[in-house]
Amino acid sequence: MAQLPAPCSWWRLLGLFSVALAALGLLVAPATAQVSSSKIEPAVASALQAYGSTDFFVEFAERADLTAASAIADWNRRGAAVVTALQQTANASQAAARQRLDAAKVAYQSFWVGNTILVRSGTQAVADDLARMPNVQRITAPKTYQIPKPIVGTPEPTFNAVEWGVSRIKADQVWSTFGVRGEGIVVANIDTGVQYNHPAVVNQYRGNNGGSFDHNYNWYDPSSVCGSPSLVPCDNNNHGTHTMGTMVGDDGGTNQIGVAPAARWIAAKGCESGSCSNAALLSSGQWVLAPTRLDGTGADPSKRPHIVNNSWAGGGGDTWYLNTVNAWRAAGIFPAFSNGNSGPSCSSSRSPGDYAESYSSGAFDINNVIASFSSRGPAAAGIKPNLASPGVNVRSSINGGGYSAFSGTSMASPHTAGAVALMWSAAASLVGDIAQTSALLNQTAIDTSDLTCGGTAANNNVWGEGKLDALASVTQSPRGPTGTLAGTVTNASNGAAIAGATVTITGPVNRTVTTNAAGSYTVTLPVGSYAVTASAFGFASGNANVSITSGVTTTQNFALAPPPGWSGWESLGGELTSGPGVSSWAAGRLDVFVRGGDNALYHRSYEGNWSGWQGLGGELTSDPVAVSWGPGRIDVFARGTDHSLIHKWFDGGWSAWESLGGELTSGPGVSSWAAGRLDVFVRGGDNALYHRSYEGNWSGWQGLGGELTSDPVAVSWGPGRIDVFVRGGDAALWHKWLG
Repeated sequence: MAQLPAPCSWWRLLGLFSVALAALGLLVAPATAQVSSSKIEPAVASALQAYGSTDFFVEFAERADLTAASAIADWNRRGAAVVTALQQTANASQAAARQRLDAAKVAYQSFWVGNTILVRSGTQAVADDLARMPNVQRITAPKTYQIPKPIVGTPEPTFNAVEWGVSRIKADQVWSTFGVRGEGIVVANIDTGVQYNHPAVVNQYRGNNGGSFDHNYNWYDPSSVCGSPSLVPCDNNNHGTHTMGTMVGDDGGTNQIGVAPAARWIAAKGCESGSCSNAALLSSGQWVLAPTRLDGTGADPSKRPHIVNNSWAGGGGDTWYLNTVNAWRAAGIFPAFSNGNSGPSCSSSRSPGDYAESYSSGAFDINNVIASFSSRGPAAAGIKPNLASPGVNVRSSINGGGYSAFSGTSMASPHTAGAVALMWSAAASLVGDIAQTSALLNQTAIDTSDLTCGGTAANNNVWGEGKLDALASVTQSPRGPTGTLAGTVTNASNGAAIAGATVTITGPVNRTVTTNAAGSYTVTLPVGSYAVTASAFGFASGNANVSITSGVTTTQNFALAPPPGWSGWESLGGELTSGPGVSSWAAGRLDVFVRGGDNALYHRSYEGNWSGWQGLGGELTSDPVAVSWGPGRIDVFARGTDHSLIHKWFDGGWSAWESLGGELTSGPGVSSWAAGRLDVFVRGGDNALYHRSYEGNWSGWQGLGGELTSDPVAVSWGPGRIDVFVRGGDAALWHKWLG
């Protein structure tokens, strides 16, 4: 991957203009001042000599004092105080430099997180002028940092659908023992992006509002790789989707790939592809402290994540990202890093994982053998890595909705990040306490001796403190006095156990557990009062209030009533010449559409009571079909008198009819698998299946073959998945699907 984009010709012209200004004394200090050439990195000097202008970073000496801000107990006020201190320091120390750049009409980007400015197409005169400023520390060239290329491996056996790494660190035992799965915690990664609608991570995405999506404050793409503007998360590499899956992934079925599957996630695309520009990494590090809307406005520190995983690295001993890591720590954000894939040599740990302030992970395999590639210490900070986590043949999510096994310390660090999510979910007093969390991880890691690169049996430069043990970490976390809540969930009509019932517990902490085959549940909870709800498909929910006492088991059973039987038929009136089309965009909301005696479209809605009939015009020659892809949005399709597909929609008000063309011999079938996505299917004049889709714009018609003798019926049960059913020429049921 290239470094930062080459300056365009316009900025080269500005660079030449700046030289002219310098000749007039507008960019230079008085003749008595000396240019501090030692501040200008040789790489910048070489580029200026070769090209006349280049991009470079200007680093300032001043550092914000974050001591008071980091001591604030309130999460929201703490984050705001850290950001304010950083911004005030940057504004004050950069003010003179910004004025000079503005006067010279030189483009630049200011960063408050590291107190640095990225100058675009700066000339020698600009660099010299800035270097003369006493508070400019140095002028450096843009660099790229690598995503350690993971090794594609072979999936290892799972344990009751739980991936081996998740089981090895005993995360699944945390789930069953404490009922903790990461509730209330937000994790982030700075990586190559995330396929947000992957089945294993879509439900955990903070931008998922129950079927519709809001990417504001939840997605950041500083280099606009996923679009310009970048409005929807993407991953053009697989790496970021894989690391996120290891932190939180669970598709609700056979793919329990994540350590903390009840945590929520957000993402910053700090890596353009297989490498990461330091401009994108700095931008992402700043966004993590104060996420913004998609347009970059409305920075809000209260929406920052609790934990950020970084599975990327540069060379060792490079402190360029230290200010960012320190800012995260001050804001209470746990900084998880991979230790690098440069082993087995000693002193091969990579930055920023080799900082004392970063918590880095080495990698081991299913046989508890350290990976040969896992970077070793020592580092300038001392012993590295901090500990080792599963990192060989780790199966997790990848683009396209699939799964693959990768190896690398990139795979190890997300296990550690997920373990921290479990700890903080179980022990609220730990949230934001980086020092105590790190100490607990260290103390509970399973000691593993290897003195090849120095250290002790309990803490060495191969394993660090040892193998990660999430169960021990959560057990030793300061959860306070605890008691146990247990009980059974049964069918009130016959006393039979209800397996798979969901028990939701709300109080000092929030927990969700599932009953076993015998209908039983048990969960360890901090002392206090809780509201408990038991629910199961096909049954009315049960509710209770309980008090948990230290060292005592409180029993709360639920007998759930089966649902009432079918209602009788009710007439809703009208004079129909077709079957109805129906959609629903919220609980308790129904919208029904029919073709009337005049072949026009008519509509009734239900929201506690039925509305009257509403005429919507048009001249239909098929049954109407309706779909809703979000609150207040309805799309209706039918065949018109010219046999074309016609469309009408409601989004605050009804649109006019639009024709979408085609030659239909049936009514349409329609589905939607995401906000703003529509898929329409029709039977063409040749009785084959045809398809058009909408995602901002309508696609052309796509022939899908077949021989239909009925209207097509379409349904979507997840992002990117569509199933279509028809009656074939042999009168059999035929099925075709996408995804």
